[in-house]
Amino acid sequence: MNRPSISFTQAGLIVVLVLFVSTVLVGCSQSSTGTIPDATLSAYSNMQEHLIDQEEGLRTNLRENQQLQTNAQALQVQLSNLTSEIEQKTQQNSFVQERPAVPDRLSLPHPKARIQEGQIDVMQTRTVLDVSNVYKWYVLNTKSMSPLLDVGTNVLTVSPKTQTDIQVGDIIVFKATWSVVPIVHRVIQVGTDAQGVYYKTKGDNNPDPDPGYTRFSDVNSVVVGILY
Repeated sequence: MNRPSISFTQAGLIVVLVLFVSTVLVGCSQSSTGTIPDATLSAYSNMQEHLIDQEEGLRTNLRENQQLQTNAQALQVQLSNLTSEIEQKTQQNSFVQERPAVPDRLSLPHPKARIQEGQIDVMQTRTVLDVSNVYKWYVLNTKSMSPLLDVGTNVLTVSPKTQTDIQVGDIIVFKATWSVVPIVHRVIQVGTDAQGVYYKTKGDNNPDPDPGYTRFSDVNSVVVGILY
């Protein structure tokens, strides 16, 4: 059975009323030698039961309110955690979207084979590379050719003989107007314009090709060996 809710003021009034009725009944019992009428006792009993019902309803409401507050606090914590998780994933997605796309390593053109098997002599105490005019370069920490070339990698190069000796896929060492140090990048295009043969270059780990064209006179050498 649903019990009506009751406020603390109403509960206080009921208690005062019960005390008043109890006082009246006690006074009647002291001033009269007769018994208390059944109707009065019945009314008093009904009033006590009603008061008990109202008190139980009030306690139930208080417990329910406390439970609602607890549930609300738990939901607030869950909402805060979910908000933090969404913000973290948003930052991660933003980082992934802003990071330049790296070409597929398997799709990169292969350089020309310049060292034959007979030119390599591997012995127990040393290894001999039968190639003349070899240069050695030390790779800086630019990440432009990572993971093929990284900081600390030693690169062996030889000078190309003619303009046509350089082909797509070759990794060349060249000077560029936009860099103070020699560049080691891959040739991705060979073409001809009014100035003659040109080479378009690009770092394997860079999203875009290098600016401008590289001429044969800018090329120092071609990579023939990489030592890690």
